[in-house]
Amino acid sequence: LFASRLAAHPAYTKGIVLDGALRNTKNRRLFFDTALRSTRRAYICDHDEVVLGEVYSHLDIVTRAPELALDAAQRVFDQFNWTGVPRSILADDQARLLERRLGT
Repeated sequence: LFASRLAAHPAYTKGIVLDGALRNTKNRRLFFDTALRSTRRAYICDHDEVVLGEVYSHLDIVTRAPELALDAAQRVFDQFNWTGVPRSILADDQARLLERRLGT
């Protein structure tokens, strides 16, 4: 949403490069601090760094920001060897985050 709001500014009509990284991730484990989720196995990152960098068109950022965020989340989870996360779960969590009802 931040990127889509930024893209609404006339200075960014050509597109946006979003670049970020999670560092010191090797041997880090995903965990959940809610009873709504449980991890039956350890989801551990094999990489020192999880790099996320994409070039997005202005139209994509403005019209597809939530979907692009889900794509990025999926890529992070993949790096922690948690593949096959149902997109519906990520979309539901995203909706709760955006609606500020994380505890529900």
